[in-house]
Amino acid sequence: MTDVTLLSSIVESPRDSSTPGVTMISISGEPYASAIVNAVAANYHRITGRKKPTEENLQELIGEKVTLILSGENLLSAGMIVAREGRIFEGRRGLAILPKGKRSNGYSIDPERVLDVFPGWVSNVAEANVTAVRNCYPELVNLTQKRLEQLPHDSDMCSLALLESNRTFGGADCIRLIGEYWPEDDICDTSVLLIRPEFGTSEHGSCYGQELLRNRALGEIVGFEPISFAEAIHLCEIDFDEACSTMLGLVTA
Repeated sequence: MTDVTLLSSIVESPRDSSTPGVTMISISGEPYASAIVNAVAANYHRITGRKKPTEENLQELIGEKVTLILSGENLLSAGMIVAREGRIFEGRRGLAILPKGKRSNGYSIDPERVLDVFPGWVSNVAEANVTAVRNCYPELVNLTQKRLEQLPHDSDMCSLALLESNRTFGGADCIRLIGEYWPEDDICDTSVLLIRPEFGTSEHGSCYGQELLRNRALGEIVGFEPISFAEAIHLCEIDFDEACSTMLGLVTA
């Protein structure tokens, strides 16, 4: 099976080798990359305006050449979005797809994993759609303990912004703003959490630093310009997408 990887939480990075002149590659699933994959998968249909295919929609395409956009995890449990070209057929266990160029050994289709379907073998179109959604979100880096400790102990400004999948509320593109960090208590204060209304109500309060560092789908937003805590609280009172646009210049609708 040949899938085209459109987005992945797997990151390859060079590392030193004990052998002179040899560079090793480290492969790992990174929280910041997982945050982006989750946000894109969760908001693909809202941003593109395309409808999620139903099992009935896929049934109607049996025998046709199609390109599927699939979301899920790889063997390393890392989040991925891929394009798969092939022909849909009715297998012994339900719908399946025979990959392009193959005459046997098709693969089952889980309709829940299908984000989109296009007629023909057009992985480039699938890639363009996913890229357009990805571009609605900022660049991220991993949050570290060192970064938390760089925050002041007493401030009325929010200088750290995070994009996160929030397990408590279920939202995949929550934004958290933090102004203070107290390392002796591991408390992040002057904190605001912006949540899509379908998942909960935006709020302000405090949280533990270790709680953030344990989140496997979270990243610090690069280039965030600090805002006052009063401005951050005001963002809780307006439309989520308007808040994102006001604060980060993001267009996610």
